[in-house]
Amino acid sequence: MGIERKRLSQLFFPIFFEILFSVVFYCAIFGVFGFSVYLNVVENDITQAIPTMRVVQSGSMAKKYEKNKYLFENNLNDQMQVFDLIVTRKLPDEFALELYDIVVYEVDGTLVIHRIVNIEEPNEKHPGERYFLLQGDDVHYPDKFPVKYEQMKAIYEGERIPFVGSFVMFLQSPAGYLCILLIIFALGGIIISTDPE
Repeated sequence: MGIERKRLSQLFFPIFFEILFSVVFYCAIFGVFGFSVYLNVVENDITQAIPTMRVVQSGSMAKKYEKNKYLFENNLNDQMQVFDLIVTRKLPDEFALELYDIVVYEVDGTLVIHRIVNIEEPNEKHPGERYFLLQGDDVHYPDKFPVKYEQMKAIYEGERIPFVGSFVMFLQSPAGYLCILLIIFALGGIIISTDPE
């Protein structure tokens, strides 16, 4: 009876831990893949009550350009690097946006993350709405055209995860999809071919 129980435990524990490891690994792979697909889907949406994560794809906010004196004078140290994963939040009311806020806005179907460097209050040319002049911290000149509030998608308040975006961008690519499929099939083959004896 004791020998049979010992043999049973010798068979059970390795199989149990192998299955447990496989389940945890598959859940992690599907979780990361699902997260990258979610980011791809919501990237162009306007951020609502739930914060949205976005991948920084440009170096225009990576460092302080020495001639942009307002960055140094106001101690603005919330720059972000290419491939940082940033958290964006719902935009405040148009008239609550302030000088030097960082916003995400859309121009010609492309999302841009820049800092407000000038605000033109409503006047005869544009009554009832403000025009915002934006500029990247690492860029010498402001953006070509002023931005209207309705072009803005979200506000950035300094929350970021450095360099995680490169992994997310890879997972959103065809090569990333292929890697995930290969991992799933490889692990599936290993589990199926495992002989308990």
